[in-house]
Amino acid sequence: MMGRMVADHDPDRAQEQARARQAEGVALAPSLVGLDGEEAAARATELGFDAQVVPPDVDALTADLRANRLRLFLDENGTVVRVRAG
Repeated sequence: MMGRMVADHDPDRAQEQARARQAEGVALAPSLVGLDGEEAAARATELGFDAQVVPPDVDALTADLRANRLRLFLDENGTVVRVRAG
């Protein structure tokens, strides 16, 4: 009788990887401030992040935490003025 294969899942390791990925996003954030929103989103995406562009007229966002996401907050000219990882 063949045994059933069980996926190796270590929650502690997964959390550690998520924290490391978020730290990468925090480190990247300053280099995106001042760029055009489209250019910043393209750079973040090239580095494997899910870039979420937030126009200046948006007042509410979800509070969920995703380690692979960078939120790019734009001013009225489309320039990134703030970046939040997570």
